[in-house]
Parts: sequence; structure tokens; C-alpha cells
Amino acid sequence: MNIIKISLLFLACTLVSCTTVNKQVDPLSFNELNAEPRLQIIDNKWFTTSDNLKLAYFDYKTPTNRPNQIIIFIHGGGACSSLGYQYLADTLSQKYNTKVFLLDIRGHGLSEGQRGDTPTKERLWQDISEFIQYVKTNNTEPLF
Repeated sequence: MNIIKISLLFLACTLVSCTTVNKQVDPLSFNELNAEPRLQIIDNKWFTTSDNLKLAYFDYKTPTNRPNQIIIFIHGGGACSSLGYQYLADTLSQKYNTKVFLLDIRGHGLSEGQRGDTPTKERLWQDISEFIQYVKTNNTEPLF
């Protein structure tokens, strides 16, 4: 089941990148990225973990507010949700009717916690599992 979710996320990322296919530039060009209009990240919301720490997340809704599916996107280490991931979230929500949640893990972005760190990998997985449960509780669409 996890390989299906990973494949769907890869497909979604590929679909988003297809908007640059007609351009005659290197697809990973920082010059091209810097030339794009700036997209401001939306206002964050808060999720409280079982150990009472506040994690910031961003909820990108679809234009109709009736998404076909939901994706929770977790940034990599040393990053946060406002480092360009808003482009992915905005495109998926606006063009592909997908509600997207960007979660700042503890110690990253706007979330509380020791900067750039999490106490253990088990605590990180616990935070993510709790957030997934939170999203499932408040939404009925398929979740990836």
C-alpha cells in the first residue's frame, strides 16, 4: 500500500512539473525559478501533539472546497514548508482539485521545538501519525 501512495505522490509532482515542458530551459534552473512570480505562503494553522507541542501546518484548499483527494506533504530535513513547497501545494490544489497539507515538523519552520532537531525518530513518526489521524478525522476524501 505504501508504494502506491509514494507512486501517486511522484505522479502528482510530475504533473506539476509538466507545466514547464514547453520552455527551452534546464528544468532545474534556478534562473527560471527566480523569474517566476512570487507566491506567498498562506497563513498557517496549528496542530497540538500529544506532548503538547504546537506544529504549524498549511491547508491548501481547492477552488470548489470539494477535493477529489488529500495529500499531506512532509518536507525534508533542514527545510520547512515555506521553502518553495507552496508552489507544489498551490498547483495541486488549484489545477488538480487536491487538498494539500504542508506540515512543518517539530523544530522546523514555524513549529515549536529545538531548532533543526527532533528528540528521536520515534517522536517524529508519532507527530506525523497524530497529524494524519487529525486530518482523517476532519476529512472524508482519500488521503495520500
